[in-house]
Amino acid sequence: MKTDAKYPKPTAITFDRMFERSWEVTEIVDNRKGFHIHVSASENTKADFIIGFSAVYGYRNADEGSRSQYWKSLGGYLKSGCYEAAGSDFLDWAIYESLDKELPTGLRHFIVVTANDVIDVLSFDEPEFTEDGAAA
Repeated sequence: MKTDAKYPKPTAITFDRMFERSWEVTEIVDNRKGFHIHVSASENTKADFIIGFSAVYGYRNADEGSRSQYWKSLGGYLKSGCYEAAGSDFLDWAIYESLDKELPTGLRHFIVVTANDVIDVLSFDEPEFTEDGAAA
């Protein structure tokens, strides 16, 4: 199946510990308190930090191996980290699914990449990074 998906090169969102080594998702929580991705160093089982959004418009989670066209378009894999992608196919999907056929003002596409996951998040707010899992 051919698709006309758009894969713009994402921009990294800096967080002092995000790119220092490989990270794993230990838990994803979507509840009244917001959307939280618990992340740890590969050898740990407890979350080292949480990437949190106060609210999300939508999200999707995929194994990094199932995003081969995305990696191909970028010329290779991204390091573990948090990125923002403007003009992406996921934003186009949000427009297509909305009743107005317009992108809600201020909606942004964030991508969290770990050793085994690619989590796309549509949110109006930038993610908050909390050390040691203290926030959620």
